[in-house]
Amino acid sequence: SRLAVLRWLKQPRKHFPPQPHGDFDELGVCCTYITEKLGIAPATTTRHMRILADAGLVQATRAGKFTYYKRI
Repeated sequence: SRLAVLRWLKQPRKHFPPQPHGDFDELGVCCTYITEKLGIAPATTTRHMRILADAGLVQATRAGKFTYYKRI
């Protein structure tokens, strides 16, 4: 799952629908879209993304109640 997310985040416009509340280049991809694409529970997505962030592979940005992720 984490490898798939890293591939998707490399070209977010190709793999995710347009976001009405955040730019892919500025903020990254909303965690909600990642969860939907993976088809797993939000808590599991959060765990996967935290592992990737701790490894220095993605950057997490909090905006309101949403967290966005983009590759570093």
